[in-house]
Amino acid sequence: MTDNEKRDLRKIISNFARNTTAHGIPNITNSSSLFRRTVWSVIVLTGFTLFFWQSSELLMQYLDYGIKVKFDLVTVPKLTFPTVTVCNTNKIRKTEILKSEHRRIRVVDEDSVLPYYAPCLPSDFTCKNGTLCIKRYLVCDGINHCQDMSDEDNCDYGTCGSNQFRCLSGSPKGYCIDGRWKCDRKTDCYYGEDEANCDCNDEEFKCKDQTGTCITRDMVCDGIDDCPDGSDEHFTTCGLMAFKTTNSKRLSPTGAIMIANASSEICALTCLGFSEFVCLSFDYDHESKECYINPGNKDTIVFFLTDDNDYVYFERIYHDFSTLSNNTALKFQRFPNTKTALVTEPQQTTTEECAQLCLDAFHCLAFTYEALTSRCWLHNASYSLDGIPLIQDSTYDYYDRRGIECYAQEDGADYRGHMFAASSGAFCKNWNSLDSSKFKVNPSTAPGKGLGDHSYCRNPNGAAMPWCYTSDKKEIKERCAVGLPKLQCLSPKPKTQQTTVPTPGPEPTTVTPVAINCSADQTGLEYRGRKSTTVSGRLCQNWLANNPHSTANFENINVEDSNYCRNPGGSDLPWCYTTDPNVRWEFCDVREPPCVDPEMECYLTENGTDYRGFAYVTISGKVCKSWKDVQLPDDVGFNTSDDGIGDHNYCRNPNNAEKPWCYTTIYDDSYEPCDVGPRQSVCPPPVKPVTKLKECFSDPKGSDYRGAVSMTVSGLPCQKWTVQYPHTHSRTPDSFLNAGLGDHNFCRNPDQSPGPWCYTTSQHVRWDYCDVGERNMSCTVLGIECFYNRRATDYRGYMGTTTSGRTCQKWTEQSPHVHPYDTEFYHQHGIGDHNYCRNPTGEMSTAWCYTIDRDVEYELCDVKFDREQCITEHVLGEFNASFVLLEDLEYDQQYEEMTETQCAAMCLEYSAFLCLFFDYSIQNRTCYLSSNSSDQSQTSTMQRDVVRYTRILDDFEIEILNLNFKLYPNTNMLTGGFQRRVATATISECVTACVEVEIFKCKSLDFSPSRSICYLYEQPAANAGNLMKRDISYIHLERREASFKSMNWSTMPNVMLAFEEHSLRFLPGYNDKIFHRSSKEECATRCLKESSFICQTFEFITSTRKCIISRDSHRELSLQLDDGTGSQTNYYIRRNVKTKGNVYDNNNCPDEHRECGSGECIYQYAICDTIQNCADNSDEADCATTAKGENITYRTVTEQFLDINGVTPEMLSEFENGYYKDNGFSGVVKGEVPPDWYGFKTFSSTPDYSDLRSVLKLTGEEIAKYGHQAEDFILQCTYDEKTCSHSDFSTFQDDHYGNCFRFNHGRSGTVIRDANRQGALYGLRLTLFLEQNEYISIYGRNAGARVNINPLNASVLPQDEGITIMPGTVTSIGIRQKHTFRRTEPYGKCTDGTNTDNLFGHNRVYSVLACQKTCVQRQMLKYCKCVDSFIMGEPQCLITNTTQDICRQFIRYLFQTQKLDCDCLIPCKEQYYDKTISQSLWPATVHLEYLLKTIHSISPKTKDINDAHSVSLNLAQLEVYFEQLTIESTTELPAYGTEDFLSDIGGTLGLYIGLSVITVAEFIELVVSVIGYIYCGKRDMNSQGESENKETKEHFSGAVAFPGFRSFDAINDRNTAT
Repeated sequence: MTDNEKRDLRKIISNFARNTTAHGIPNITNSSSLFRRTVWSVIVLTGFTLFFWQSSELLMQYLDYGIKVKFDLVTVPKLTFPTVTVCNTNKIRKTEILKSEHRRIRVVDEDSVLPYYAPCLPSDFTCKNGTLCIKRYLVCDGINHCQDMSDEDNCDYGTCGSNQFRCLSGSPKGYCIDGRWKCDRKTDCYYGEDEANCDCNDEEFKCKDQTGTCITRDMVCDGIDDCPDGSDEHFTTCGLMAFKTTNSKRLSPTGAIMIANASSEICALTCLGFSEFVCLSFDYDHESKECYINPGNKDTIVFFLTDDNDYVYFERIYHDFSTLSNNTALKFQRFPNTKTALVTEPQQTTTEECAQLCLDAFHCLAFTYEALTSRCWLHNASYSLDGIPLIQDSTYDYYDRRGIECYAQEDGADYRGHMFAASSGAFCKNWNSLDSSKFKVNPSTAPGKGLGDHSYCRNPNGAAMPWCYTSDKKEIKERCAVGLPKLQCLSPKPKTQQTTVPTPGPEPTTVTPVAINCSADQTGLEYRGRKSTTVSGRLCQNWLANNPHSTANFENINVEDSNYCRNPGGSDLPWCYTTDPNVRWEFCDVREPPCVDPEMECYLTENGTDYRGFAYVTISGKVCKSWKDVQLPDDVGFNTSDDGIGDHNYCRNPNNAEKPWCYTTIYDDSYEPCDVGPRQSVCPPPVKPVTKLKECFSDPKGSDYRGAVSMTVSGLPCQKWTVQYPHTHSRTPDSFLNAGLGDHNFCRNPDQSPGPWCYTTSQHVRWDYCDVGERNMSCTVLGIECFYNRRATDYRGYMGTTTSGRTCQKWTEQSPHVHPYDTEFYHQHGIGDHNYCRNPTGEMSTAWCYTIDRDVEYELCDVKFDREQCITEHVLGEFNASFVLLEDLEYDQQYEEMTETQCAAMCLEYSAFLCLFFDYSIQNRTCYLSSNSSDQSQTSTMQRDVVRYTRILDDFEIEILNLNFKLYPNTNMLTGGFQRRVATATISECVTACVEVEIFKCKSLDFSPSRSICYLYEQPAANAGNLMKRDISYIHLERREASFKSMNWSTMPNVMLAFEEHSLRFLPGYNDKIFHRSSKEECATRCLKESSFICQTFEFITSTRKCIISRDSHRELSLQLDDGTGSQTNYYIRRNVKTKGNVYDNNNCPDEHRECGSGECIYQYAICDTIQNCADNSDEADCATTAKGENITYRTVTEQFLDINGVTPEMLSEFENGYYKDNGFSGVVKGEVPPDWYGFKTFSSTPDYSDLRSVLKLTGEEIAKYGHQAEDFILQCTYDEKTCSHSDFSTFQDDHYGNCFRFNHGRSGTVIRDANRQGALYGLRLTLFLEQNEYISIYGRNAGARVNINPLNASVLPQDEGITIMPGTVTSIGIRQKHTFRRTEPYGKCTDGTNTDNLFGHNRVYSVLACQKTCVQRQMLKYCKCVDSFIMGEPQCLITNTTQDICRQFIRYLFQTQKLDCDCLIPCKEQYYDKTISQSLWPATVHLEYLLKTIHSISPKTKDINDAHSVSLNLAQLEVYFEQLTIESTTELPAYGTEDFLSDIGGTLGLYIGLSVITVAEFIELVVSVIGYIYCGKRDMNSQGESENKETKEHFSGAVAFPGFRSFDAINDRNTAT
């Protein structure tokens, strides 16, 4: 820049400085001194500095965009009423969910919690048995979870409530039960202490044990122990029932026998069991305790009674004696197939009538009955008392009076009776229970003396008479009244002297055998030996002599002139008359050597060391001594168990002698070899002893025993009941229909013997008793009501009480318990207008019912399962029988070698078609099934050999037949393609649609009763590609134009698909069952349906149509070449049979079920649940596992979270240590879809099962269906004093509360309600019905209703925003409307919600909560591939999936710690309501009656609400109203606005530098001038400058120069010079 230019700029600035209005600047320019100019410069600069500092502060305050709040309260004439939302706090209704596929959720509310198999999880409790585990919180809760009470050991229980009773032994409900259950005659505590020490009424009997339990009188002496100690069945109790009493005594009781120091019960017992004469009455003196046994009574022997209060006269009531039991065998001992001399005239009676005649007769001690002719003979002598001979005769049965206990020795040492009480009435103690250190006489010190596991009187120590201990604390011996000895009872005493043992080497010296004959039994009918002494040693009398005893006429029987023992009358053993005048006759011990049975007597070694047969006679005819009675020397070198020696007298070779031998009963030290037949080269496999099973039966004689014991007490295998070898018999299944007999060899008691027994497979022992365990009163006596399914799904009996004795609720009633089993839907499952036990869904273990007890919803029923009896006894009752002529008719199925009852069962159980009748050929034992009507096949000619059984159909089956259709249950052919689908409610409508369709000819149909859908087909199944399949929810019908013969067996269901064909040959001996004249498909079906074993293979021979099914797998088959006959043989192996402990995974069972090894179908999760569900227990086999939990590590799952933006390892560590919780379900619960509810309960970590809430994954549609309905929930509605109803509410579904209902929602064009008056009378008032009986514990944890109050069109989130109102109250909510207006940027961040993602409804008013919930679900779906809400319709996360569960929890963790990327701003405009809440009890007492009348007329579901208590549990009232018609608004305003900022800047300018707007304009002008000079021409500036300089010079003449400027004169001079 030139000097001129600089001079021009200075001129411009100088002009500004002289002329500006800015304070201070002119003072600087006009100052004449440097000092003054400097001072003013500092002042001006300070002012500018302060100005800029203050301005920056003001600018910072302005840019902070602070806000202030403005409150306004405006009164308006009306307001829009808010949307009021109400939800029941229970999510789903019990009755509806139990009708659905999710019905197993009921397990959650059951009392039981199942244990699980070891190994146990580290934090769990291991039961004492070592095989089961439970959660720690289940320990010491009073419930036997471990099944051995070990979880209740050493527990310190708390006190029970004042209205509760404490069970010392615990109970299924815990150690505290309802106090009302005490003495309610139902055992609730495990040990029954709740029924102990109760006051019994006149109609009850008090048990004599320490509990003092009360039972009804009709339970006394009924043959069943109802008291814990069995005192209701003791002779001392039942004996007195056979007598009537008077306060009198008999005058001059001559002939009576006196018993001293006895109770009246003992007297009665002695009278009933007296053996010297028939006791008809007795006198009892209370003071002296003396008893007089009378041989007659006042009617039979003339004597007189006199009144005497000290005495009681007991007279036997013969005509009432039968009340002791309905079982004749309790009064008589039956000798089957036996008779005695029939000397009296027979009478036509039944067995029971004959027994009663004998009881009523004066001297009747026995009777014989012939069932064939129904004839009865009475006897005044008996086998047990008088020793009368018995004769084997299969047409007769001999009955001997019981109670006459026989013994011969004077001191009663040989007494083996059943007296269990001393003369004082004290009960005897069990001999085995005695402490041997305290009691000198015990089974170990007195072996062979009759002591054992019983409490019967004995005389083991040579006392005066039998006795027993009556205390188990000290030795208190008391004598027993067992009657007098009789010589007829004499039996030989065993010898127990020291003996020697034969040594290996030469055979001992033998004796020449006597003349004997081989016999297959031991009766000795052909005995011709020379034995002439009886068992007691008495000499026999010659058969032809009549002294000392007259003999019978044996003209037709070969008896010689000798006194040798013979058996001329067919008695049990050879016998003879004795030479003792006092003993008429006795048996002889002449047991014969057995005939050798090659099958049973087989041995392989040279000297018979492996002989285990039943020979017990030596080569000389001597009877062997029992090995148990032999005192062997200490140096004996053989083991009794390994060498076959035991409690028997069979020949053995334990010391490697020449041949089997035994000790004999003749000489003290003698032993002899036995003739056991020749050695064999091959022996059949030995019969393995069956493990002794303690199986359940309740009848005293075991007549209801149905166990599997098949060996006698002596160790002999049982003979099959259907087999007549080696023993022929009449105890066949057809002859004894109700006795449990069948094609097996299990012990049974078909004829009321003292206990279960069986015929043996030994030719030498006809029959023997079995040890089947102890009687168990928890078993019910076998009834006559039958069912076939193990879970009693087909039970249709009349049991109407539960196992605890509670009465069942009728299925047609919904009170006191609401349930889903309506008769229309469950009619085919036995549900109807009755209260009988049923199992309609098959999920319970047996039949059950709802109870009428409000506190017990449902219980199981004690129905007895006996398939065998049911088939035998009842199956033919489903048919009408007639004789027909067997012609060449077209039958659908044919079976051979079957009984009529088996054929009837096949017809009833047949699933391929509806069997309408079957023909049975008696001669050929062949069964012919038919699906045609029997009328169409009826012939006119009758034939006695063929019986036609026409099925008795129910109404449904008749309806189908009348419409000319065939029924195929549990099948469909949906895969074949239907022509039309029709919505029909009944099968009749479906059939009608098929018949009337015109577009095509309908030939078949499928109908689903549960779905009410009908599918019509143009073709039958056979023409549609054989696509029929099993489906229990469908019924398939075929029009009869399509013949069944055109149907392929493989389609119903496709049985051949279950097998694969192989070129294998069965090994000999592996064929389990053989059938003739079968088809290949029939053979496959037989294999699949076989229930007695698991059939895995079958063989079908085409030429002979022979079917062989086998249990053996292909590993047990071998290749075999063609036999050369040209017969085509096919071999089939069951495919894909994968088992877990014999429970089949692939089977013919319904979906979600598995097949047991024994053939039943069980629910898939019932496997390994610690409860036996299969008959063979195969569901609980090999259940213990080596590890628990899913093999997924935490780190493996969480490492993927590092991919989420912003996630650090530190965050993962914080999540793991402080937030994540393992639910413990992965790897141990069997499944979640569908849920394994028992498993979830077992492994739940919370006692209230709150961690199970998310288990059930319901869709919105399912929640809408199963949740509470508006018409039930909303009983009453008024708004602004006008009536409204549930139809004024809209419904939506919530994850937590299920169905929710909105009032004044404003959707779908509904009227929006306004409020123009304030107060409770003019708002909304609701009466809500909570239905607590519909609650499920995990969804209804608190009772009440959830209430939300929102503006119209807002998103409703009840769980996050609502309040809960409680039942039994009226809740008043006064509201005040409020508005909030927020500033947008830069003052704050808010949004108007436009285009915001909202899962809770489109076009809804924006809310932060809705936005956050939407964000969480979106992020969860993104990273976890699942969600935890049904709203999105995406897959819901499984809590059993470790990966999904960890991911779900991590997303929640990120959200709670505000680390989840969710941009959810607050709304700029927001409307809400302030609430004032108050509550009071409701209804008032005076209002209750009116309220009940009102609600009963509104809804039938309220019929059970009848008192204040039920109201307080189920009803709630809600009031919502405006407190004031005002709007309170809150508005955000800028705290420091622009005008404030400018004003403050102006004031600062004026304060610090005195600037104004004009001054600012001057500065602007200066800037403009400078710019203009620089960019505009200088010429103009120079000319202008000259004139200005002149003026300036004049103006500044004599002025002080501005610092830094030269004087203007100098400037001018320079310019001029230039």
